[in-house]
Amino acid sequence: MRPLLVIAMVLTAAMSTGCSDEPAPGPESGAGPSLSVPPVPEPLDAERFREAPCELLSARQASELGLPVTAQERSAGRPTCVLRPADQDPLDTVTIRFQSSTGLAGIARQCANSAECDFWGVDTIEGYPVIRANGDLESTYGLCRLFLGVADDTAILIADGDVATAGRTETEGGPRCDRADRTAAFVINTLEGR
Repeated sequence: MRPLLVIAMVLTAAMSTGCSDEPAPGPESGAGPSLSVPPVPEPLDAERFREAPCELLSARQASELGLPVTAQERSAGRPTCVLRPADQDPLDTVTIRFQSSTGLAGIARQCANSAECDFWGVDTIEGYPVIRANGDLESTYGLCRLFLGVADDTAILIADGDVATAGRTETEGGPRCDRADRTAAFVINTLEGR
């Protein structure tokens, strides 16, 4: 099988994992001690962007990410913003979409009984909680997925499918999330009106 086809298949699998809106039945307190999600300290109103996620980034911000070409598509049944470089490489993308109406806590509950989530972790960006949803596939191929909590009932998926890092192994450092982190910071800035 051609390497690019394998990478495209991995990207598709990575993007679709953990994507349902409603959590599976599980403990109400979250996914256990390894994935305890804090509440969003200062909730942001993102509702007006739900059907137009590309509006979460300005043209300047997309260019700063090296991804000046934006297109709104549909993925997992939802509007999705796909950012690409000027050469429109279909595998070098960052995608943004609203993920859950149950927020990060719902994603954590959904993941409570899944071995895939054993390597997920909680972090913050610009003071807002994120779940770093990177497991074996992401570590092997250098991809990055994170869920950004902007309100207790609103989570936004940001996924970086930069194949320039494909082939990195877990021992070489796993996924590089600097571009996804910058994207999340830009989204927060937009929602804060900065």
